[in-house]
Amino acid sequence: MDPKVANDPVSEEMAPRRIGSPEAGAAPEIPPAVPSSSKASARAKSVCIISYTSLGCRTSFIIGLKVSSLEVPASTMTSEQFRRLLGRIHAEVPDESARLLERLRRQRRAPLLKVLMQTILSHQTTSTQTRRAIDRLWARYHTLERVADARPAEIKRLVDNVGLGQIKARRLVAMAVDIRGRWGGEQRLARYLRSAPLEEARRVLMDLPGVGPKTAAVVLLFRFHRPTFPVDTNILRVARELGWVRRNADPEDVRNLVERTLPRDPALLLKAHAYLIALGRATQRGRRRDLLDRLRLT
Repeated sequence: MDPKVANDPVSEEMAPRRIGSPEAGAAPEIPPAVPSSSKASARAKSVCIISYTSLGCRTSFIIGLKVSSLEVPASTMTSEQFRRLLGRIHAEVPDESARLLERLRRQRRAPLLKVLMQTILSHQTTSTQTRRAIDRLWARYHTLERVADARPAEIKRLVDNVGLGQIKARRLVAMAVDIRGRWGGEQRLARYLRSAPLEEARRVLMDLPGVGPKTAAVVLLFRFHRPTFPVDTNILRVARELGWVRRNADPEDVRNLVERTLPRDPALLLKAHAYLIALGRATQRGRRRDLLDRLRLT
């Protein structure tokens, strides 16, 4: 979403937890039927290892899709180290991190449809261009019915300043049509996302047209205060630069690392997201290399 954000850390070691378990007192509605070949399950990773001996050397090849557990080392960073790092980041970029955190906190009061549309528009686009596009779009299309009934060309004219405007316009309309047809409106979907087990809520979001892992995590954390961690390009680069993950790690690797390391505290996860984006912006395009060097884990 917004390529910037942050605040300061808290404390307490993370107790072992079961990912996707229902929250206390949650009584989610039964969701509409979802095709078994959902996008979420389609992202499952597989691998095949073939070994042979040649010239006295045993060689193994890994064939197939990238497997995170094979390519990303287990981080030795503790929850306490992570919180200290967040404090140091906040001290280095206090204004930007505080401004971004406040902007993200406001998302909790925004309509679900607006958060979804803004996040989809933000892909491969600067935060400034995204805000201009969503302001123009929301002035004309601020209800699910209007978006679902719109022609993609009408949407595109309003968001033409963002990258891939034509593709995003089609996705926004398709998403609105899907929510209306499957859920009968955004209110029922919002109630479900608020109360369903976290991983089930993630799956339901990722079954919507145009919604991938980052958008799903943004909606769950920003709008519903659920304990998950969105990873954008700034955060992915910072995680690689600081040595948390290998250079070939993907956003889901970083998300899993952060969610394993920090407590299931949405407020802390939001601060971490804000701080790391602020750090990413301060050090992009090779700027302030000394800052990354000081923060790098040893």
